Amino acid sequence: MWSSSIDLAEQYEYYLDQPTQSNLSNEKFFNCTKPWFGSRCQYSFEF
Repeated sequence: MWSSSIDLAEQYEYYLDQPTQSNLSNEKFFNCTKPWFGSRCQYSFEF
């Protein structure tokens, strides 16, 4: 399962609509595995 912030999803939508006017091509998306989360998979909860 993938998860991201609403802001990132909106930025990606803008990039798809106007790729030449967006700087998202320089961004990285981290697909975290459980239990890791955060913009760079830097947090976790132990259950």
